[in-house]
Amino acid sequence: GLTCVFIFSFNMTKNKQIKYPCGLCLKNVGKGSQAVLCRAMCSKWYHLKCTTLTREDFRDLAKSSNRWVCDSCIALDVTVGHESETEDVNSDVTTELETQNEIIKTLNEDVG
Repeated sequence: GLTCVFIFSFNMTKNKQIKYPCGLCLKNVGKGSQAVLCRAMCSKWYHLKCTTLTREDFRDLAKSSNRWVCDSCIALDVTVGHESETEDVNSDVTTELETQNEIIKTLNEDVG
């Protein structure tokens, strides 16, 4: 019988990995994109259309030294802010307790 052999050639190159995925839509933020960088914890790029910024806000931001922060980092910052305040209070209480313990120790030595 007649045998047919088919040879297929596949392009085995790896899928291009997105270097700068948008923090919202995850699509690539390329050089020509109108995009803004979050200057907080995530440091992710966002397409202008994926933010609540207007074109005018975007232009003003580009001209100024102001930093833009994404909604996710704003939400996290509230939590971080409270953690920081709690740490400060804990530190103050610890210092006060150490001071009180020193006073009690001194008084006990004077009485004893």
